[in-house]
Amino acid sequence: MNKRLIFRYEKKQKSENGYESTKRVYLCTECHNCPFQEVCAKGKDTKSITVFMENQKQRKEVRERLATEEGKEKYKQRKIDVEPVFGQIKHNCQFHRFSLRGLSKNTVDWGLVCAAHNLKKWAEQPKKKKNETK
Repeated sequence: MNKRLIFRYEKKQKSENGYESTKRVYLCTECHNCPFQEVCAKGKDTKSITVFMENQKQRKEVRERLATEEGKEKYKQRKIDVEPVFGQIKHNCQFHRFSLRGLSKNTVDWGLVCAAHNLKKWAEQPKKKKNETK
């Protein structure tokens, strides 16, 4: 409805691992009598949005890198090289989530998924060559 969200407060938060982050909370002041209030605010009085400031810095840096000619070329190539492989792994192998916890275990898990994907591709090569020679 093009209503403006107004900055209300900033809060510093410390996570369990000691990482400190800053978040800003924005609230809508015009939610009352809005036809979308129930859906937008999800049953609350007003719509609120929390923005983590560290993420904003990272997003700005990424946007700046992608805006360069080199960034545009790399992003264009990524769509060709990498994205189809992720799609094939998710769809064909039904791999939608990791079953283990922890970065080291997930790294091993992902390595096994990638190895299986590569072995499947490797196993298909003789069939393709046989079909091409016919």
